[in-house]
Amino acid sequence: MENLRLDVLISTYGADGIARVASHHHPPVEGVRYVVCWQQDNGLELPESIASRPDFEVFRYNDKGSARNRNHTLEQFKAPIGMLSDDDIDYVAEEIEGVLRAYEERPGVDMIFFKFHSKAYEKKYCDFEFDLRHAPKFYYYCNFEMTFRREAVKDRVWFDERFGLNSPFLAGEEDMFVLRALKQGNVIHFVPQYISRHDGSTTSDREGESYEMLRTRGAVLRAFHPLTFPARFIIHAFRRQDRSRGFWEFFKILMRGAGEL
Repeated sequence: MENLRLDVLISTYGADGIARVASHHHPPVEGVRYVVCWQQDNGLELPESIASRPDFEVFRYNDKGSARNRNHTLEQFKAPIGMLSDDDIDYVAEEIEGVLRAYEERPGVDMIFFKFHSKAYEKKYCDFEFDLRHAPKFYYYCNFEMTFRREAVKDRVWFDERFGLNSPFLAGEEDMFVLRALKQGNVIHFVPQYISRHDGSTTSDREGESYEMLRTRGAVLRAFHPLTFPARFIIHAFRRQDRSRGFWEFFKILMRGAGEL
């Protein structure tokens, strides 16, 4: 594609996954390419709505693991700006253009995290821009809010394949990616503007405080806070002990995840 400006980096898996990609809205935008990395395609033909689009490129892989698939998208990432995506995300052209303007206005910022619309639930966002190193305590990010400059991540930042669906740890691949980016010195800002719509649930929504999610949280917290994670576990377990598990059960599961990192 000539004058490539932005790659939308879509990860999907199996026949249901590519059907979801085809069913969601991906508007043609000048200089924008939709990069689909499709695991376990089983030799299926592409849906016509994708195959007929010159702004779509689909790459097939006979492996599994959501973090590995994110890394596949980074391998195929060619545009100056990249935007992480899933197979159930909708876009509008004006919001995609807004991503590009945000980078033009912030030449010193390497990665920008945005907002998404949802009918499923109302995520609370700040109405001001901030550096991720000084984020409000309640702030958290999702993969389809994350964008970055190619020069900031290409061959420098990648996804830890121990984390994410079909991996030893159920989730957390975005957290480990961000941790690596911060260690590389990348400047990451949150900007309060919308870039997409996601009306489904996330892994965290579905799993809540299941054993595997708590185990994953223990590993992620240890990675981010290698000196203080035991104290953080105590606070975390104390605050949440009345939900589905007692204090010691919470604490032991978190410690198990930390020990398996």
